[in-house]
Amino acid sequence: MPDHVHLFCAPGRYPPPKFKNWVKAIKSAVTRGWPESRTFSIWQENFWDRQIRSAKDYHERMAYMNANPVRRGLVEDWKDWPYRGKVFDLRWHDA
Repeated sequence: MPDHVHLFCAPGRYPPPKFKNWVKAIKSAVTRGWPESRTFSIWQENFWDRQIRSAKDYHERMAYMNANPVRRGLVEDWKDWPYRGKVFDLRWHDA
C-alpha cells in the first residue's frame, strides 16, 4: 500500500522480544535504507497490532490484507500487487 504496511510475523526465538521493541527495530532498519528519511520521518509514532488467535482469524486477516490494494483500486487481482511477498511461510499451527 502506498501509505502503510501489513505484516504477518511470529517470534523466531523464545522468549520472544517485546513486540514494541521489534517494531522499533524494523522501522529503524527500513529507515536506514530510505534516503529521503534523513530529512523527514516516514513513520507514524505508533502502530496497530492484532494477535491472531485461531485459524479462522488467520485466514480472515490474510484475506483482508490481500484484498487491500484491490479495495483501493490499485490492482484488479491481489496477486498482481507488485509489493507483496514473504520472507518465511507463516502457517497457522492448526490450519
